[in-house]
Amino acid sequence: MSNQVFPKRLYKYRAFNVGTLRLLSEAEAYYASPTAFNDPLDSSPTIQIDTDYQALEKLLYRMLSQSVGKEHAAREINNHRYMSTELGDYKVSSEAEAYYMRLLASNVKDLLYEEFGKRGVLSLAEKWNCPLMWSHYADEHRGLCVEYDLSETAFNDLRPVDYRRSRSIKVSDLIDWKLKQSSSAHQAVLETFFFTKAPQWRYERDPLCQDSCHSIKIGL
Repeated sequence: MSNQVFPKRLYKYRAFNVGTLRLLSEAEAYYASPTAFNDPLDSSPTIQIDTDYQALEKLLYRMLSQSVGKEHAAREINNHRYMSTELGDYKVSSEAEAYYMRLLASNVKDLLYEEFGKRGVLSLAEKWNCPLMWSHYADEHRGLCVEYDLSETAFNDLRPVDYRRSRSIKVSDLIDWKLKQSSSAHQAVLETFFFTKAPQWRYERDPLCQDSCHSIKIGL
């Protein structure tokens, strides 16, 4: 849970359409898929390799085992080893080793995206009177802005967007989370995946309310 104090009211800029009418009439808040943002780089961090290939293999094996089973996991890693031979022996050649690690990291990234892609994100703004937000998210000023009163509502995963944090997830953090069950590493991965944004978008300053479901019922 974040210790940051948020405003008692947050806002959602919307175009006037059927979805918005349903939001108002049914008291719903839509949690969008991370793949549906207007910025394709949102919730799309890179993977930073900061371990040796043995540790990366163990990480991928654990993630694949949880996803498709141990037998398939072993076959997939053996396939990556075979593919890396295009450049030589990854145990001898630094070029082949680097290529092999990129193959492993790419597979890790796909599995992470698959896991987190099942979650939903609700993006809210701190102010209702931002002209750029009206232009970008409220049908070029023709829409509306919905106010959410949070004074009596608790969101455990409500956090501000971080425009300064690195948008790379470290392999070492994934290892600490997946292999060592570190809650702090898990939190670091979550925050990088869901709450970091390129600095060029700093003008928005949106808190993101992230949850594991695609929609949530709240009182308006």
